[in-house]
Amino acid sequence: MRPALSYLALLAIACGSTSGPVLERIPPRLPPGSNLRVDVLSVRDITSCAIGNPCQSNNPANCFALSDANGPVQTFDPSGIEFVPPDDPRVAQAPRSGCFELLLDDTARSTLEQTFAGLRDEVFQLSEGQIDLDVRIHDLPALTGGFNRWENSTGIFLTPSTLDAAGLPLVSRDTDYVFAVTGDGVPAQGLLPNIPYCAGTNWLGKGGFAGSQYTWTTASCATSDLMLWHWLAQTYFGLRDIDSFPDIYQNQFPGCGTNRDPSRWFPMPDQCGADPDAPSCGTSCSLLPDFAHHVLTAHWPVGRVFIGNHCRNQIQDFDETDVDVGGVCDELGR
Repeated sequence: MRPALSYLALLAIACGSTSGPVLERIPPRLPPGSNLRVDVLSVRDITSCAIGNPCQSNNPANCFALSDANGPVQTFDPSGIEFVPPDDPRVAQAPRSGCFELLLDDTARSTLEQTFAGLRDEVFQLSEGQIDLDVRIHDLPALTGGFNRWENSTGIFLTPSTLDAAGLPLVSRDTDYVFAVTGDGVPAQGLLPNIPYCAGTNWLGKGGFAGSQYTWTTASCATSDLMLWHWLAQTYFGLRDIDSFPDIYQNQFPGCGTNRDPSRWFPMPDQCGADPDAPSCGTSCSLLPDFAHHVLTAHWPVGRVFIGNHCRNQIQDFDETDVDVGGVCDELGR
């Protein structure tokens, strides 16, 4: 599947700083307006093999490469590359092949817990106590294969279907958000692939997981601020595709200062300069946390009900055979 938001992951990093005021810390308040479930799939070990044709370009930027600590060892024409398990017979038959392993070690796993605890705290603070995330981190057994080419680039993206067998039993129709995190590997331990874009989000039509939206990231890329960016993107897609939210603008914004009820639209996290009611409208703005605070207060009304999973939205949609049954809905939690 084609991952959404490839270049926007880098925008999130570039715009992550802020010179705005620090928000006053909000003490825990129960119950919050919304308790939303976030399932994080920790991929501790995944092995995959690239197969395809040698790259004929003299420009390394045009090739997919498997590299060691000294640089590229094998280069591939990215237009025909595939990623398969090591026991696939095509590994031996392909004009060129090479395997790699991505490990998420104990240190990275501990950091992962801190990152998503930080995301929970940040969302609670920025929403002024309206949203409390129920974060659940699950370690998966070793996986194989599972990648595809990142859009038209020379990078990789972890396909959500790779996680089905191990991941679907761990989630449920209460799952609103899904993140999968892989390691980055260590060059001294073998070959590593290009990872020029280290986080991306799919909406359901582009390949969700377990009835929800889906974000893949590497461990080193999984910072609280960048995960907040992708959490907001998943929220936008959930409102649009699952909740049938009647957004009055649908990303076609009027001029700054337009006086309309802000609960009637929900901007993407990169639209801080276009959102007509945002203080940052019309500027080259800082994305986080100021704009996130604006989105989660002005555009998230008190008491909003958000459903981030099509298996409980009381509509027959996607691969369901009846209302909220059939397809992936029957595979959750088993």
